[in-house]
Amino acid sequence: MPPIKSSFLELLASFRPVFRGPVFRNFVVLAIGAVLNQGRQTVCNILRIYPWRIEKSWSSFHHFFSTVHWSPLALSKILCSLILSRIPSDQEVILIADDTLIRRWGRNVFRISVHRDPVRSGKGQNTVYARGHEWLVLSIGFKAPHRSRVWALPVLIFPEVPQKVFDQERVKTGKRVGHYRSPTRWITLGLRLLRRWFPARRFLLLVDGSLNTHELHRFVATDPQVEVIGHCRMDTVLHDPPPQHPSGKRGRPRKIGARLPSPGEAAADANAAWEKETCHWYGNGDKEQWLLSGTACWYRPGEQVPTVKWVVIRDPERKNKDIALSTSSQRMAANAVVSTYVTRWAIETTFEEARKHLKLETAENWSKKSIQRTVPVLFGLFSLIVLWFCQQPQKTHVFRTDWYHKMEPSFSDAMMLLRSELWLQAIFPESKSLRGFLKKNQEIFKFIIYKAAA
Repeated sequence: MPPIKSSFLELLASFRPVFRGPVFRNFVVLAIGAVLNQGRQTVCNILRIYPWRIEKSWSSFHHFFSTVHWSPLALSKILCSLILSRIPSDQEVILIADDTLIRRWGRNVFRISVHRDPVRSGKGQNTVYARGHEWLVLSIGFKAPHRSRVWALPVLIFPEVPQKVFDQERVKTGKRVGHYRSPTRWITLGLRLLRRWFPARRFLLLVDGSLNTHELHRFVATDPQVEVIGHCRMDTVLHDPPPQHPSGKRGRPRKIGARLPSPGEAAADANAAWEKETCHWYGNGDKEQWLLSGTACWYRPGEQVPTVKWVVIRDPERKNKDIALSTSSQRMAANAVVSTYVTRWAIETTFEEARKHLKLETAENWSKKSIQRTVPVLFGLFSLIVLWFCQQPQKTHVFRTDWYHKMEPSFSDAMMLLRSELWLQAIFPESKSLRGFLKKNQEIFKFIIYKAAA
């Protein structure tokens, strides 16, 4: 264990029940080294930047990801508990789900495949593909008291493996190597876990258009503690509720009523009852929008019929296309649906900052277990750093420069503050005399000189 007195070490100590004693010490070394490391996020770079003496062999830290037995789900449960303990029990928990591509390179990387790169691809024919892994990230929207924007803190991370990869492995090995789960199935699995761990909490899930499926709404309709808001298609098939079944009449009762106009058809109606409302909008500001809403049954042949509330958003200046949202919540007003859905953008900021500051795409492991553990651990480290930053006494601490005045802290400020604390305790530990300090910490000064010359 490093000889420091930091509240970040206390957060890491919360995960002690998941590991055996030696494995937990390896976990602490890798976590602190990953925070201090600003290069490629490899195990060797982490050990190179770690400022205290390491008594173990470097191979034991590689084995932490590839062979040592520990449960990522147990880590996720503790992380969720740490986050939800800072959210009032009577407050609804906002969940944000989205998938992201982590680009990887290498011939022998486990289950690497080619995916469409949504960041580099444009509209139309300009489609860019990249090799890597697709991950579904389920995060908790955390509102810090010193920040007007919402943090999206990742808590559950699932690998999205395409169906073709399973088919190729089945042909190559001649046996079944796994089964395919769609992104919606991973989301419902995450919701089941959260409901099992925290049965008294209420959850509101925010998803993008590709994840806002009929299957997800059917699942949410079975649980009164979970609601969903998502982007939907303008040509969604909608119906009236089924009429009352006549008493004494034989036959199965109807599931739906008469066909209703789709959100796009309702928005194109010249007599549509648009209402001008002020909504929270992108850019952390308020904006007036024209809103059109209604309630209907979302029909899919052969499936249960969930009831949804749909909202069409129209820009008063007509600079953007109309957008349609759907929600399982019947209690929320139309402007509240729009204002809540806009906070989904926080997860895009999380993806960008995790790539930039935690170097998600620079890992060089290739085996099965190490691939399935590295990205979830780095995303969890992102959430831990934010939690540590929010409990600091200088909660409005923002690193400013003469050429850039930042009003609110971001993840880079949290990283800089945590790195500063760790480096100060590593370079200037408690010592009674300067002579004793210099004699005891010669390796620290050699390390500083080496890093300054590198």
